[in-house]
Amino acid sequence: MSIGRHIRINYNNYQQDSKNKYIWRSGEKNIPGEGIFQCYNHGSCIAPDVCSCRDGYSGFDCNTPLCRHKQTNGFIVGCLNGGICQSKDNCNCMSTISVLWTVQTKSKKALTGWTGTDCSIPICVQGYYDPHCKGLSAMGGEGCYRCANNGICIAPDTCRCGEGWSGFDCRNPVCTAKVTPFVRKQLMTVDKRKIEIFENDPCSMVGFYKPEVLGGVAYYRGNCTLPNQCTCLCKGVYSPSLCNEVGGIFCVKPFDDPLKFFRNLLAPNKLFGSRQCHSGYEGLLDESGRFISCHMEIYEPSYFVRHTLGFILSFVIMSLSIACYFIYSRSKIGEHYALKHMRQRKSKKEPITSPRTSSFLYPVSDYGEDGKFHRD
Repeated sequence: MSIGRHIRINYNNYQQDSKNKYIWRSGEKNIPGEGIFQCYNHGSCIAPDVCSCRDGYSGFDCNTPLCRHKQTNGFIVGCLNGGICQSKDNCNCMSTISVLWTVQTKSKKALTGWTGTDCSIPICVQGYYDPHCKGLSAMGGEGCYRCANNGICIAPDTCRCGEGWSGFDCRNPVCTAKVTPFVRKQLMTVDKRKIEIFENDPCSMVGFYKPEVLGGVAYYRGNCTLPNQCTCLCKGVYSPSLCNEVGGIFCVKPFDDPLKFFRNLLAPNKLFGSRQCHSGYEGLLDESGRFISCHMEIYEPSYFVRHTLGFILSFVIMSLSIACYFIYSRSKIGEHYALKHMRQRKSKKEPITSPRTSSFLYPVSDYGEDGKFHRD
């Protein structure tokens, strides 16, 4: 036995078998020297089977780490959303490879789950991390994952979109419309199902008309390109520059009937083109003059209807010409008959030769204005 007093830390004398690591054997119980028992992580044994743990650890043997994180509301929490406290104030958050790409081909193959010191930040692979995230940060105050167009990631691979947007990544604009009695008349239907379809998608007019195939591609009447803003299909556009270079269909302007106050060419679902499109679709306008629907078809006139005013002017000019010619001809004919009548009257007053006397009657010039004969 060693001479003198020796301070050491005691422990239960169990040793691992050298050949089989799963077997533990009791070692030598009588270890010389004087010492104290110590708990895990520098905890102190203050009474039989009672440990006093250091900061950051707990449990009967001080072998359980503590994770303590202050949130923006003042509460102290541990590891959230299934996270594991692997060491003092250090959370191991739950994460795995996202499977969103299996249903959304545009999505990335990346880790999803939870992150942050307290595992309170959900990860959206279709979004991006914003370290500031003003007004929308997770309770840990360490930022958040955002989605497009002011969307916020509220759960792994799950976005809550901002107003006017939808979709798994908040990149699909939302267009809606209110059906008034006037619009209902233009839609020419009383079918409630169709009305509801129009209110939720006033651009494409799905459920009303089949798509048109142009150049081998199927097009609906329009697309929702921004919140409550439609881009309507134009099948024929007027372009001054292309008109000068190419000509043809690019020179056709939208038709506006100059005789619209005298005739009505429009069916309830048609209108005159208001832009540079002479063939296609338009609809309701908002305060900024942008389309919020594409339910109206642009009226395409026939050749006669487009040039009706020209035909009318030509007819009027022709009629006036004929009338002038008729009046002129009638006056000439009248003059001709008047002259002929006058000649006939003169021929009656001329002297004729008497067969008996072989003398001449006095000429008409010897008669005065009073019809009596005067001899010089």
